[in-house]
Amino acid sequence: MEKRWWATFALAGGIFAFIVIIFLWSEGYFSSNFMQRIGVPPILSFSHTNETPAFSETPATDAIPLATNSPVTITTTNTPLNSSEYDMIRRIQTEIELKQYDTALQKAAEYLASFTNGSYLSVVMYLVGFISYQKKDYETALSWCRKSIAQGIPFSYEVALASLVGFILKDSETVDPALLNWMEQIRLHHPDEDLSACALGIAYQYIYRNEAKTALLYLQEAKGELALIGRARAYILQQNYPAAIQEYENFFSLYPQSTRKNMVMNAFLKQTLGYSQWLSKSNPRLALSFYEKLLRFPNSDEAEQGIVEMVKLLREMKAYSPALNYVEKGLSNQNTKQNAVLLFEKAGILYEMGDKERSLQTYEEFLTTYPSHPLASQALQWKELLTKELTLP
Repeated sequence: MEKRWWATFALAGGIFAFIVIIFLWSEGYFSSNFMQRIGVPPILSFSHTNETPAFSETPATDAIPLATNSPVTITTTNTPLNSSEYDMIRRIQTEIELKQYDTALQKAAEYLASFTNGSYLSVVMYLVGFISYQKKDYETALSWCRKSIAQGIPFSYEVALASLVGFILKDSETVDPALLNWMEQIRLHHPDEDLSACALGIAYQYIYRNEAKTALLYLQEAKGELALIGRARAYILQQNYPAAIQEYENFFSLYPQSTRKNMVMNAFLKQTLGYSQWLSKSNPRLALSFYEKLLRFPNSDEAEQGIVEMVKLLREMKAYSPALNYVEKGLSNQNTKQNAVLLFEKAGILYEMGDKERSLQTYEEFLTTYPSHPLASQALQWKELLTKELTLP
């Protein structure tokens, strides 16, 4: 009789367990995001980014401020199950995923009013900070992040919040020693997590403090486009211009389709042209190698100016054939701003090579095409001189 009772109990228990399993499966608790639904924090994914000053006598010591539109995507939710608090946070999360930030802010305000002692009060504050960051309201974003920190953000959210704080400070170009210290402590407390975004934010605090050496140490942990740009900026602070230019070239190789390409291109061109011009006085041959880098973007104003500078250096070195080759490159590209100067240089090179007839023809072409150019009077003098030389027996 006892055995029959145990058998009946086991059967009933099995049926009950089966029903529970079916219910949980229907609710999606055995799906791939089950662990996320019961406690894994939101993941911040930062995609890795206004101009460099022109060089004067000494190379510039500044680089590009990064773009302020580095997106942050929250992809999971940490909420209590089966509660109105959970439902409200789910609605906030959904609006954020849809980028309906105004609606998300409204629902967050409803949560804060309804759950003054809610389990996820600091998390909602963090989400409001994130939304404000997306709206580029950095002051408000930072204010809500401070509230989240003061409220006591759960341990599993600390790296995400520290990363967000770092990006707000970076994009607003703000230095905050207290938040910097807090971010560094968070980094130490989470040695097993991906700290790339957090390290990037910390690094920029040191860049803004002109502490390039420390910034570079943190940038070793950072990944992506912004890490490369950050290293270039730190190297420029150290006046290590070749290393900065190399980081820009690494960017072009690794991220050819980046939305930041034009911004980095402008910084690269101005930095490289300025450094090349600075080198021209002390090391012309090395300067030529840096001018050559400008031809990565052959139609740019900087590349065109670089060609002119290379032609003049090569003429001084009496390297006439390479100089003539660069003249032809400059005249054949789409940029025409330096064509008059290049044509004038071409005529001079041909004369120095002994080809007086082609030199005369080039000066005549120059005068026909650019009669009002500042170099026109010199071209006319050369034309008259060559005409006399060619008519002598």
